[in-house]
Amino acid sequence: MNDYIISPLSHLAKSIPSSAEGYLLSGYSIALEGWRRGLDLSMKVIFEKNSKTRVPIFTLSNDKQSYTFKYTRANTVSGEAISICVNKELTKKVLNEAKVPTPLGTIVSNEVPTRKIISIAKKIGYPIVIKPSDGTGGKGVIANIKSNQELKEAIDYIKKDLKLTSAIIIEKFQTGYDYRCYVIDNKVVAAYKRESLYIIGNGKSTIKQLLEQKEQHRRSNPVLKKRSLRIDKETDLLLSRLGYDFNSVPPKGEKVYLKSKNNVTSGGEATDMTDKISENIKKLAIDAVNAIPTLTHAGVDMIIDEDNDKGVVLEINSRPHITAHLYPSFGEPRDVPSALIDYFFPETIGYNRNQRANLYFDFDQVLETTYFNGSIDEIQIPNIPGDIHLSRYNLYLSEKKDIFSKWLQLQATRNHISGHIKSFNNHLSIVLAGTEKDVQALLSLIHQKAQKYKGFKLEEKVRNTPVKQGFYIINSSTNPKSDTPVPLNYKSDVNQLIEAIYKTNNMQETKKPTNIEYDVLKSQLQNATAELNTYKKIFGELPSTEKERT
Repeated sequence: MNDYIISPLSHLAKSIPSSAEGYLLSGYSIALEGWRRGLDLSMKVIFEKNSKTRVPIFTLSNDKQSYTFKYTRANTVSGEAISICVNKELTKKVLNEAKVPTPLGTIVSNEVPTRKIISIAKKIGYPIVIKPSDGTGGKGVIANIKSNQELKEAIDYIKKDLKLTSAIIIEKFQTGYDYRCYVIDNKVVAAYKRESLYIIGNGKSTIKQLLEQKEQHRRSNPVLKKRSLRIDKETDLLLSRLGYDFNSVPPKGEKVYLKSKNNVTSGGEATDMTDKISENIKKLAIDAVNAIPTLTHAGVDMIIDEDNDKGVVLEINSRPHITAHLYPSFGEPRDVPSALIDYFFPETIGYNRNQRANLYFDFDQVLETTYFNGSIDEIQIPNIPGDIHLSRYNLYLSEKKDIFSKWLQLQATRNHISGHIKSFNNHLSIVLAGTEKDVQALLSLIHQKAQKYKGFKLEEKVRNTPVKQGFYIINSSTNPKSDTPVPLNYKSDVNQLIEAIYKTNNMQETKKPTNIEYDVLKSQLQNATAELNTYKKIFGELPSTEKERT
């Protein structure tokens, strides 16, 4: 398995470790862009109990200024602004005061009886949408509710199945297309249209089979390949309204929606619309961000009536993920990381991107030391030495290959050269990445040293793909393993999630998991598998706890 993922943006191609896939990619891509521009970078990954996810936190700085980012949000955003964005009731209040159009609606306590909510919905007028006041990632959002019975089923779902206890927002359902615009400094730098999970019938396959085909297609998208489609009660409700179940065979050409919410991680499709969005809609997104003090960069979710060039703002996200901008299902990818660094560090614009893209920093080490074993609170990433020159050589020696490899690793480190030396049966493959001056200096040392060995011959080859920072000795017959022992305090996402759920008081007593807690644990197993693969790549196979049989 490759240890990188492929991006349609050329400067990110083969520069993203598999450990940075998924949500971590949003923060990693910004940190990488700043680091390549010569900024100082310190970084860590933490486990955030509220969201039950891993969160990258990093600081980019130079001799003039310093900014700390949490995912995509810089520390220039005030706590007040964050609170407004998190609380949908506050968001609506602020937007209404700024005369930014939002859907008609109200908010009610979670304790309000269902019959009262139905009465409110009738006054607003069906169809409606309900959602928790403090939800994120589309959790608990159920749209296009058209009757009292559908509303009752939706309320039961979010209260009993999802166990949500926050207040409930009831809004008029807006017809139109779901858009996400990313705004930086009064400019819409990226926009995409979202469509909820659907399948298209072919007259032969069942809905279950069509879903499996959809899942297979998503695996070709490096951001989504580890995020399996999640089918839940909402899907059953939507299918039952159509008289379908998972064994039904839709006729050819029929589009069957399996989710009401459009977030990409739930199976939605993102189509880039940056060059097609109108000036009116751009202004709407910019006005929404400007309504919140200190918020200069954010994601704005809107429903757009394309025919009439009008829209309403649903919510504002102060730390949105940017992966769907980098990897849309359709259309052109948008380089949001570069736009952010342009804004915060304008003096770095115009750097030699082609040369700097030849090197990427060691994110595996960040994850290993700050998250997996917690041995270091934060890592200071060594600076990029400058414009990076790539070269590759085959070195033929008939003796002392191991001794030479260790010598080269030491010299490369002293000369700020990254790359590796890999041993084959009849030669050593050497990859060097550094400034042209440093590479030439090391090559001179290689010639002086290698000429003393029998069978010396050096052949120049071609290297075009980026190199991870650091210099590594690789045995071609086995995966490289660290001499570092397995940390005793290693914890996976699931370990930490269990602690977050079960440690209920100072006595560290445990409680029986609820259904939703159990579902959350199940949903984390895929992340744990990915963690374990990364862990094995660093430390090798985990040691057996069984005693060896004699």
